[in-house]
Amino acid sequence: MSVLMPVAGIVIMPITVAFAWATGYSAAPPVVVAEIAMVLAALAGATVLARRLSLREGRTAAETSHADATRVKPA
Repeated sequence: MSVLMPVAGIVIMPITVAFAWATGYSAAPPVVVAEIAMVLAALAGATVLARRLSLREGRTAAETSHADATRVKPA
């Protein structure tokens, strides 16, 4: 996630600026809400992708930060 969040920010920034330029840098509430929604969608997408990559099937113990992280201990 520490890699994907900055990448999402780098990708969404020019898109948001282009949208603002296309709307004449309007401060109308619908425009501001649309810009906020675009940024939040990019951050949510990066979070979902990071979780999906970290929880994917087939990870071995060597790929985790702790050697016993893939073992389930009964309660």
